[in-house]
Amino acid sequence: MSDPTTMGSDGLENPAVVATVKWYSVNKGVGLVATDDGRGDAVLRKSTLLQVGASRIAPGDALKCRVTDAATGRQVAEVISIRSTDESRPLGIAGADRPRRDRAVRQAREAHSPVAGPVTTGTVKFYDPWRGFGFVAPDGGGRDIYVDYRTLQAARLPALEDRQRVQVVTRNGAKGPVAVKVTIA
Repeated sequence: MSDPTTMGSDGLENPAVVATVKWYSVNKGVGLVATDDGRGDAVLRKSTLLQVGASRIAPGDALKCRVTDAATGRQVAEVISIRSTDESRPLGIAGADRPRRDRAVRQAREAHSPVAGPVTTGTVKFYDPWRGFGFVAPDGGGRDIYVDYRTLQAARLPALEDRQRVQVVTRNGAKGPVAVKVTIA
């Protein structure tokens, strides 16, 4: 049986469509997309973006998504991928429509990265995907470890959950320990 959030009024599963972001308000947590299926616009909600770990979206971005008919009108039920029109702007989704890096180049960069400390196990205090950062409380006590969205993108993690157990490799930053590598414990 299919998920009811992707069911149409005819009882058949909705196929994926391509939609272009018309506008999106981070403060209100809602936006509007124009779909290519000829059935009109659809509402895009913050909760739908958070399901895929998106932290940034802008007018003109292309979404591959599933749209459903609701009592209040058409709504995006699921975002499958996001393609940004501005290649210099990070997407905020791990693994979303960006070129793969050559493994040898990535390993060489990691070998020449700033000196990293030992592996520390801890618990996520909080992570805000919209702001792109959070903190991990180390098990042994001490200062909280800062985690940036770029570190999560490198680990191909969309986001962290509160109270989630993680292992982090740290380095000393200007304001305290900073995560350079994150894995789920």
